[in-house]
Amino acid sequence: MKTALRFSAKLKICFFLLVAVQILWAVSSSLSAGAESKKGAAKVSAWKIRQTSNLIGPLQCLVSERGVRLNAEKLGLLWIFKAPDWDAYLYNQETKNYCSFKYEVWKKRGFFMTGGTSRRKAPSQGPDALKKTTVKKTGKTMKIANLKAEQVELHYNNGIKYGEFWFSSQIDVPEQFKEVVANMLHLPLQQGGTPLKAIVRNKTGKLVPVLETVSASQVVVDAGLFKPLKGYERVKDEMALLFSGSELFGGDNRTMAGEGVSKQKK
Repeated sequence: MKTALRFSAKLKICFFLLVAVQILWAVSSSLSAGAESKKGAAKVSAWKIRQTSNLIGPLQCLVSERGVRLNAEKLGLLWIFKAPDWDAYLYNQETKNYCSFKYEVWKKRGFFMTGGTSRRKAPSQGPDALKKTTVKKTGKTMKIANLKAEQVELHYNNGIKYGEFWFSSQIDVPEQFKEVVANMLHLPLQQGGTPLKAIVRNKTGKLVPVLETVSASQVVVDAGLFKPLKGYERVKDEMALLFSGSELFGGDNRTMAGEGVSKQKK
């Protein structure tokens, strides 16, 4: 009888141990899954695009659904466009100044935009010039950074060629990224294509290359790369951004369109 009771007690202990192990395993699995979920949420798929421009020098682009991070190395400037609002944050990494614009604002005004006319009396450079052009797909294709690109030509209404552009539909990027590049380099915004190469007519009337793509690859990066930076001083606009004397060039106490304080919150 005692032997049976001891055996029964051992079975109960084994049963409780087994249940305890199962509970611990379930909890551990749940915590592990939660950790993996959090870890996965901190990463995001992106396109890493290296380009060069005779207007702003080498460009390093990270493009994802979370945002766009564009580093103009020669200028020491960094752009961050954060989804889902796609507001723009411009940082001078040398002076530690920054300025920012709502999406509706930068989409219309662009960045560091200047106008001009060619000796052949072509319309001014910039967004207004593109409204006076016609777009024509030539049917030509070429490989750029191992991607298939299609050629598009633009002509002013007076027949003068504005430029030629090569777009690839193989790179799936947010529409706002194409707006960024189009705005900065005076390119036509094409639905379903990412700009890889561009040749446009400058103010003197000469066709010159303004954008070349060196490489493009898919990567996984930290989603935090697309968050606004901390520790930068707010200035009024791009001109003030280029200089450390924010008082001289219009420093103010806004973070964006009249909101916030002079330094971004930590």
